[in-house]
Amino acid sequence: MSVPPTHAALPGRPELWLAATPLVLAPAYPPLGWSPLAWIALVPVVWLLRSGPGGPWRWLGLGYAFGLVQAAWQLRWLPRAVLEVGGLPAPLFVPFALATVLFFATGHALVLAATRWAWLRWGLHPGWSLALLLTAHDVLAGVAPFGGNPWGSLAATQAHTIAARLLVPLAGGSALVLALGLVNGLWAAALSRWLRSPAVSASPDAPRARPRRWTGWAHTLRGPGPALVAAALLTALLAAPWPAAQVPAGSGSAAGWRALLVSGGVAPGAPATRPPEGERLRRYLARTLDALRALPSTADSAPAPALIVWPESAAAQPVERGKTLVALADAAGLWGADLLLGSDAVERGRTTNAAYLVQARPFDFVRYDKRVLVPFGEYVPRGFRWLLPGKITAGEDDYAAGAALPVLPWRGQVLGLAICFESILPAHVRAATLAGGQALVVLANDVWLTPAAAAQHVQLTALQGLAVGRDVLFVAEGGWLAHLADGRVLREAPSGGQALLVLPRWRGGRTPWVRWGYAPLAVLCALVAVAAGWHRRSGARPVSGR
Repeated sequence: MSVPPTHAALPGRPELWLAATPLVLAPAYPPLGWSPLAWIALVPVVWLLRSGPGGPWRWLGLGYAFGLVQAAWQLRWLPRAVLEVGGLPAPLFVPFALATVLFFATGHALVLAATRWAWLRWGLHPGWSLALLLTAHDVLAGVAPFGGNPWGSLAATQAHTIAARLLVPLAGGSALVLALGLVNGLWAAALSRWLRSPAVSASPDAPRARPRRWTGWAHTLRGPGPALVAAALLTALLAAPWPAAQVPAGSGSAAGWRALLVSGGVAPGAPATRPPEGERLRRYLARTLDALRALPSTADSAPAPALIVWPESAAAQPVERGKTLVALADAAGLWGADLLLGSDAVERGRTTNAAYLVQARPFDFVRYDKRVLVPFGEYVPRGFRWLLPGKITAGEDDYAAGAALPVLPWRGQVLGLAICFESILPAHVRAATLAGGQALVVLANDVWLTPAAAAQHVQLTALQGLAVGRDVLFVAEGGWLAHLADGRVLREAPSGGQALLVLPRWRGGRTPWVRWGYAPLAVLCALVAVAAGWHRRSGARPVSGR
């Protein structure tokens, strides 16, 4: 069974169009950040899925043309992470990089093949089915152990938009992907009204069909002009920035509390070096002291911060060894603030990637162990020792995953914790909020990333903060220092900055996404599916072939 198109096919070879689409989409991501492109970049994909030649098996291959370019572009930071920082030999890196790109390209290939099958089998317009399948792919990627391919999520660039402000707290970031897919489909349908012709498919196995009038997304409108205008207005509305929130000032209740974010001063993309044991701690102590000395002139003599935050792996050795933890508590006591820092932890022969919250007076500490580990970076999965002899990060043994909830009590409040890429995983951030987190603190080591990937780490973290309705403190070595709220960056340090004073708020309550998870998204998808079925009955229907 096959469905011939009712508008002209795009000129040239479809695989070239599909391979070029991710390059058109690329400027929507950092460093350029032209986010409105995401609302129109997939139009050639929708067009080809309807008018291009071939069945689902061919489209599995064509989908790889799209997926390979998309994955290679989004994972372009791998050479820096694995070769430059990790020190993996080039002969091992090549098969590792190829296998990674092929793995992540598979999701897009399956999505495009299934979309084509739904069009040929049921006459379901790709503008509907592609949006639904992209949403399902985004959900599955977000809950996979490594978060799937989070850097490739279409929602990544949209956290600051009106669409995000309306949809993300309701149904999570994947609801944005649904909206993006639908708007791209709307553009494809509107353009097809404008460029339609009685041409039939160039595919030799496509049956001839009686001419029929196109009925699509805007079938009630007369002529293509109103459909194009409607698509343009809807895109302008959804892609417009949400007004930026006001940064709290002063030290009153509106400010909530004060935190000082401190990094080692490594700029994004700078050559990565591993300082000798003890040198890294001395560096952070010096940076913190310099920042505290500068506060009276930059903070109008406001009270000292209540919490000082250092990033992931701020200590090059486990801080519980010897008197290190006690010495840090003494320093924090002199500063008049508690200290939150990243460090390895060794207990019962297990090494974990941990965050220590050190209370100065009286001395006490609590610890959170990272729950979701990075494959190959923090452990080598079973069956892959032939590819990598050991994890890329320092140390011979794999890290062990923590089991406790990602929250730590502090001064009568609750901090939600995320280490490294946990901040971009919807399930992790939601779990921290359900466990009582009133603000989210992210400790990261983005030395592994290029500047563009480090900026996207912030974008994706802002998206998750918007979904759960919490302020986010983001502290990354080799990356950003930032205060995020409502999907926006409220304050940030300059590239490679050493310290940033922020005034986050304690926030309670639960967004619909936190309360019900993917249930609201399932309702939205069901409504789209019903609308797609209605459109199929009122519009073009499959024509039986041989």
